[in-house]
Amino acid sequence: MQEVKPSQQGTGLAVASLVVGILSLMLICCAVSPLTGLVAVALGVAHMRRSPAKRGLAIAGISTGAVGAVLGILAAMLGVKVWRAFNTPPPPPPPLPTNFVVRPTFTLKDGRRVEAGTAFGATMDGGEPVLLSALHLLGQAGGLDKQIPAEQVPDVVTAVTLFNMDRSQRVGVAGKGLLREGFPIGEGPTESDCRGDIVAFQLSKQSRIGVAPLAKENPPFLSRVWVVGKEFSKAGAAADLLPGLVWMPTHKNIVVVMQTPFDLSGFSGAPAVNEKGAIVGMVVGGSSGRDGRPIVLLNPVADVRKQLESVQRE
Repeated sequence: MQEVKPSQQGTGLAVASLVVGILSLMLICCAVSPLTGLVAVALGVAHMRRSPAKRGLAIAGISTGAVGAVLGILAAMLGVKVWRAFNTPPPPPPPLPTNFVVRPTFTLKDGRRVEAGTAFGATMDGGEPVLLSALHLLGQAGGLDKQIPAEQVPDVVTAVTLFNMDRSQRVGVAGKGLLREGFPIGEGPTESDCRGDIVAFQLSKQSRIGVAPLAKENPPFLSRVWVVGKEFSKAGAAADLLPGLVWMPTHKNIVVVMQTPFDLSGFSGAPAVNEKGAIVGMVVGGSSGRDGRPIVLLNPVADVRKQLESVQRE
């Protein structure tokens, strides 16, 4: 009878270990990944104890199984964290200054007026207060036939009159435009690049506009934020604070999943603030998500700060 060599014996457990290990990597987003990963490790260890054959397959099975188990556990922990974040009622919103968020009317050099969107008062590191809003409002979004380029805004916009949220009372004015660089959303390096969609104006010291500080850095994943603004269909002179969760913070934009349904119309240029009341971004776009809860795109505060730093250096 022919003798069976050790290299031909007991390869089934090694092969099974590798197959189950690969399966555990494919099931990382499923709850069974940690279990299949541990099974792959157990099969690989059992093979190495029984036979010296196909040790490479067994080691590969143990490695993929261990990685699958660890990543599966981490994915499960992240899933629990996300579930808790979306199912825990938001804390009370931060206190904000009166008339921090306003409705702007932009007066153009040719006499036309643009009444669109939202604006807000901001200060950076204790510097001079400025009025911030979205550049794309000075285009078709604001009823104009074409977009006013960023470099022309200080020359074309001669004044900005500011009203409370239902436009029942004038609360101040803003003067000279401060920025000559930027681009409206959809016209940047990529379609979702929000970084250039900003205008800034000097705030008159006589204006009754509240200001809030710009945060030092962009908000982290799953942090609480509030978008401050008002639906056109709702009565009232004061802005509402609408809670959301940061879902995808990048250097080009910050994606926020809102926790309450509302109509996004009129929110372009509205600020988003964190639990301390510091500004973390500005609304420049969005879409309707599940259950009518909007998904909002923010111009990141890190880029807003960069734009204003260029003005301060001049």
